[in-house]
Amino acid sequence: MEFLNKEYFILILVIPIIIYLVWLKYKKNSINFKFTEDLEKVFKYWKIKFWWKLILLASILLSFTLILANPNKSNIEEKIKKNGIDIVFLLDVSQSMNAEDLKPTRIDAAKNILWNFLDKLKTDRVWLVIFAWKPFTSLPLTFDYQVVKETLKDLSTDTINQENQNLNWTAIWDAILMWKNLFKNWTWDNLTWNNIKREKIMILLTDGDANKWIDPILAAEYAKKYWIKIYTIWIGSKRWWYITYQVWPFTQRAQIPPLKEETLRKIAQITNWKFYRATDNYTLYQIFQDLAKLTKTDIETKVKKTYTPYYLPFAYLIIILLGVYSFIKIKEI
Repeated sequence: MEFLNKEYFILILVIPIIIYLVWLKYKKNSINFKFTEDLEKVFKYWKIKFWWKLILLASILLSFTLILANPNKSNIEEKIKKNGIDIVFLLDVSQSMNAEDLKPTRIDAAKNILWNFLDKLKTDRVWLVIFAWKPFTSLPLTFDYQVVKETLKDLSTDTINQENQNLNWTAIWDAILMWKNLFKNWTWDNLTWNNIKREKIMILLTDGDANKWIDPILAAEYAKKYWIKIYTIWIGSKRWWYITYQVWPFTQRAQIPPLKEETLRKIAQITNWKFYRATDNYTLYQIFQDLAKLTKTDIETKVKKTYTPYYLPFAYLIIILLGVYSFIKIKEI
């Protein structure tokens, strides 16, 4: 709460003077009992009432002064110009992401590191895409990092039904081209300086080769035309690994070959950015520590203050105090 006319606070200095004058008048008119103690005890009740009236009078004058000082509630509106980076997370959720060479599994390690990465963002918009045989938009472009975290928490390799053999593949081509839906208004005719100024990057996390549809190198070439940077991250060990799955009543084991990194390295090179190899949890953590440095942005804040009058509580207080004061005066009659 703020007082817009603080000059009226000077009137508070007048209140003790008024109280003193009232007290002098009371003192002048009071009866001095020198010999009769019983009568003095009777009139002691009136003295107590007088001091209560004095306190009420001071409170009324103080409340009236506060009203004159124009009390207001201030509301601050902040407008933040968020000229950050648009980040698209492309997360592979194919069955091979259940391998346990990263702990507890590849997909859980990726989810945990993305969760921590989000804590470092401030003014960057993020978009989450998951893919196996085909990509699915898990979340649209958003500043709401908490929603992204909640979505990550529920993701698994079962999010996409991979019992369907057509879905049990890794289609990196389609995943990269999902940005066209995100920036669907981008054409050579309507590109503006603001669009170019806001950087757009894709972070591709996968453990598999592109084994479905078209060569993703072509998608990377297309993305390069629109100044989109692609960071590719290979998740997994350099040797053969395996995943376990249940085919009732037996537990089956399937071997997962190591990734051929040439494709991911080439995708990053085409857009003039980086390829990373995450062979364990610590390496994956270090990669995202590096990526966090790329997303520093300036925040431009505009503050607008609005005021709402707040004198009614003081007015109600004056009415109540006057009522009590009047009640005491009437009892004296």
